[in-house]
Amino acid sequence: MAKTIDETLLPRPPQLLDVPALAPATRRAAERLREQFNLSPEASEAFAAAVVDPAEIRKAAENPEPLYVPGGTLYGLRTRVWTRRVMPDPRNPRVGPARRHPVAVAPGSTEDAHFRPIPEPDPDPDGRPELRLAIESREHLAWSSVIAKKFILKDNDWRLSIRNQGVMTEVWLSAVTLAHGDGTAPVTVPVTSEGSSRLVACHDILDLRSADVPYARDDRALRSIVRSLNEALTNGPIVEQAEALRCETIPALLLVGFEPHPNSTTTFATAVRSLVALRHVEPPKPWNDAAKMGSIADAVLEALTDQGLLRAEEELWLLGGLSPKEAEARGFSADPAVRSARIVRLLTDTDPVVHQTIRVAITGQTTKQRITNKLKLEVAAALILRAVSAEDEGQKVSDIYRALQTGFADVLASEPWRATYRPTEEVVESALSELERGVENGPASLELAARAAYPLVVRRQLFPDRGTKDNDQVDRRQPGTVIDRMRTNDWGVRQLGQALTDHADGGRIRAVSPAGEPIPLDNGDGDQLVTDNWLRQTFPPPGRPVAPAAPDTAHERYLDGLAKVGEAMDGVDRAVRRLVAVEGIDGRPLIEREGVDPTDADAWMDDVMKLMQLIPVWRNTHVSRHGMSPLAASAWRDCEADEGEDEIDEDAADSWEDGV
Repeated sequence: MAKTIDETLLPRPPQLLDVPALAPATRRAAERLREQFNLSPEASEAFAAAVVDPAEIRKAAENPEPLYVPGGTLYGLRTRVWTRRVMPDPRNPRVGPARRHPVAVAPGSTEDAHFRPIPEPDPDPDGRPELRLAIESREHLAWSSVIAKKFILKDNDWRLSIRNQGVMTEVWLSAVTLAHGDGTAPVTVPVTSEGSSRLVACHDILDLRSADVPYARDDRALRSIVRSLNEALTNGPIVEQAEALRCETIPALLLVGFEPHPNSTTTFATAVRSLVALRHVEPPKPWNDAAKMGSIADAVLEALTDQGLLRAEEELWLLGGLSPKEAEARGFSADPAVRSARIVRLLTDTDPVVHQTIRVAITGQTTKQRITNKLKLEVAAALILRAVSAEDEGQKVSDIYRALQTGFADVLASEPWRATYRPTEEVVESALSELERGVENGPASLELAARAAYPLVVRRQLFPDRGTKDNDQVDRRQPGTVIDRMRTNDWGVRQLGQALTDHADGGRIRAVSPAGEPIPLDNGDGDQLVTDNWLRQTFPPPGRPVAPAAPDTAHERYLDGLAKVGEAMDGVDRAVRRLVAVEGIDGRPLIEREGVDPTDADAWMDDVMKLMQLIPVWRNTHVSRHGMSPLAASAWRDCEADEGEDEIDEDAADSWEDGV
């Protein structure tokens, strides 16, 4: 079986780093900042030492960039800075409610409240465009930085993108003087004003402790690091060196000045908070998922067409720009299910040229997500959705899109198959033939699954997981998983074919018998329609037999017993997952540290061993009476080849009864 493609983003080529400036150039830049913007000597020197090219900052100072905020105008200078010379906000506002305040938790009582939270920075007492931050000690700063880092890397982790692309949008930096309560001399350092998860990610990639930045301005060490990385780039860097080359410098906007409105009492500190609020507190409303993925899809199809991998007319068809009549006139299918299969196949194509083109196009739209099969299928769903009108079945298009996102099993992206224009009947016959020959993931059954997802999801006869509240779904599988189960047996293949046929005829999707005949209603008034629960009960997940509604006969009680065994096995699996998910304070599963009491473990082992002896007996009995499906036979042969013949204890049933 082909492996699932799970790649990082298309990397940005690393470039040579500038040689750190000499002291005279840094001194001249500091003097210019101090004279023009009324910065303190410490603040101007901190900015000048942080910039990669001091001459660039001197030139930028001639025409600072205005940034309009309520109460006045901030002024900024765009440049690049050394990542090792700037610091992320140690009290990152993103941490917010997770911060432990003395009103709730006494300082020093827990690790999360070892110190008091670092307060908001204060305006400079002399009215300069800089800030002062009161901290108890260096340890206080280090503790707060670690708390912020842990939260950020869990809540807003940019490391994947930055390892491959570097930081592409500027961070906002203010000169902040750290005032220590323990008598340590004050120190001034450029600190990100908006928290900056990006700088946290850079420091983590460079294995740099953020709290050390204000106290370790070593020019000689920086030159040594730059020289080593540039030599590595010349000789062909390894992955870690390439990532470091992308992270050693970042774009920045230095906030160096503020001009309040006449009669305004707004300070530089307030103005900076207002600027941050425009980005984070009241930012532009983000696009919804369908809009995001639709934009990516447009870019992908355009790139494929530009590279000659897709005809312009087919691009228009896949974009949804042709009516059904226009599509047929140009040699395409008017059936949205056929278009759906073509979109899924195109976006998951493993041809190296097609795959690389898609990868580049997606990278141009998003840098924070892995280019996985899941992402590609979500992009495909956005294109497929364009065939759905707002009035379809009276449902919201957004609800249908959520279902389409999970309507295609991952196997459609990892196995070879083709999207054709064959009639539904021909695809169904080919899929049945594959099953008869024991072909596990045949191209016809995969094409059938890709097509049938459209009518089942759009007609709302197969829903995604509805959660646990007021939910009558018999299981919580996603639509694609249910469809994938259906395509692996004759009955399911015939039902998928019926869904396509009924949808093409404009009618409701009818349920069919194992022979493929519509199932009449008990009252004789028409045929039974497919429902979400009927599909889930008729085609249950492996290991979960369906129980009869009211078991009366011995055989029905036997079926009910099988269903209960399946439920119990599923319950054991879920219980084990919950157990191993319980973590201690060190972040490791407690089960790895505490283990299981030997008495309990031995009893569980006895039960498991009895089952391991019984289940092969039951399986062989069923095979000898009913025969084995070609797919099951193929799987069993593979299992035997891998593990060898198991010895079966014929007295296992007696042993089990004795245990009960």
